[in-house]
Amino acid sequence: MSTAFAVFLLASLPFAAGPALAVTIDLPITADTHLDSRGSDGSDHWNFGADHTDKVVVNSRDNPTSLCRALFRIPDEVWSYSPAQIVSAKVVFYVWQDNSGDRGVTLFPLTTPFVQGSGSKYEQPDPVDGATWWTRDGFNAWTVPGGDYDTNFPVAGIKEDILDESMHDRFFHWNITTLLTNAAARTNLQAHGALLRIDEDPYPPSGTQYWAAFTSSHDPAYQPPYQPRVQLELVPVPAVPFDLALSDGRVSFGISNLTVHATNLIERTLNLTLSNGWTVVTTFTANAVTTNWSEPLPTDASNAFYRIRSLP
Repeated sequence: MSTAFAVFLLASLPFAAGPALAVTIDLPITADTHLDSRGSDGSDHWNFGADHTDKVVVNSRDNPTSLCRALFRIPDEVWSYSPAQIVSAKVVFYVWQDNSGDRGVTLFPLTTPFVQGSGSKYEQPDPVDGATWWTRDGFNAWTVPGGDYDTNFPVAGIKEDILDESMHDRFFHWNITTLLTNAAARTNLQAHGALLRIDEDPYPPSGTQYWAAFTSSHDPAYQPPYQPRVQLELVPVPAVPFDLALSDGRVSFGISNLTVHATNLIERTLNLTLSNGWTVVTTFTANAVTTNWSEPLPTDASNAFYRIRSLP
């Protein structure tokens, strides 16, 4: 192993010496679809589980009348944190061209589970294998067509600033922090997911519609920051002091001030310019306040960067 090899342990997260820092993580939404009430072309019986958009639409009565509502599941990792560990929780969707006008988009917890399905506007499976306007899974009916949701826990969407006026694109977000502390809302969100609905009343004037075609998790043209996600800000965790050593072709860390029973991750990247270049090389639960860890130096690079993450 060349003596020119350089190893760095970064203080980019609340794992290096210094004051405790909050942690913000993005968790991708991977189960999402939308429902379309349009009966004139049969869309009310279609599934859109593989579509590239999650649409919310209100169309005027003679255009013809139609509505679209989006459905999605909350990422499972959200439920690994107790409400006390979460400073804030936001659902984030991006829309390439926002035509919602003065209409708001509201989030509601679902009260019935749905199946995402594999259909799209270009191709429908036979038989339909996921949620439609009339059914939650292609077979079993919703209690109310268009999705069963709890109107007791509405969360108003926040329209963020326009990013590019020529595209009129922006992010929407919904702060669901308080829903995670309410037993009924939390149970429904975890078990069933959530629904997005544009303001449907009153119907717009004849020949008018308001809509937002949110980018879905199934559109490969968009990078993760533009795909739907839940953004969590977690409570600060204690800093984790460390000692670093290079010897006999290995990198070693002496880690102290650990919280007993807390879960810790050691991650490595060989290129800091890659936003998704971090690899978890080990996960451990602290059985004591100090521990040691080492691994052979990578053979395919001249630098390695490590970070230690202590989860709340």
